[in-house]
Amino acid sequence: MVNHLFAAFETDSSQYQRAEEYWETLVGEVLRERSHAQDWAPWLNTRFADGRLMEPGNPIYHLRSKALRKGIRIIQVTPTTNELSLSTWLSSVESDVSNDSNFVELVIHCELSVESAEEARRLLADWA
Repeated sequence: MVNHLFAAFETDSSQYQRAEEYWETLVGEVLRERSHAQDWAPWLNTRFADGRLMEPGNPIYHLRSKALRKGIRIIQVTPTTNELSLSTWLSSVESDVSNDSNFVELVIHCELSVESAEEARRLLADWA
């Protein structure tokens, strides 16, 4: 059994904001320990012009380092199980402009829990 965090994030805007802040803190801590955190910046537009989220939780958090040619995308989904739910993959992101803008992103897809966050921390530390 896992300890879910911000389980109602898709329907409760305050939980959504707290989940975003949670990921920002977690990823920020890892990047400060492993690489130059200042090289990383958000790169996706996740909101419509009126401010509504395009797809809540996908991504809940994202960064890219042009210098390292790496990205991070966290996809958080509503819990459906009491078991650890986390999967990861690498995805190539290609720019239409030039090959210099191409990079590889680590995608973490999870139901946020204390346990999945710790696994995500380990994965991010290996990637950064």
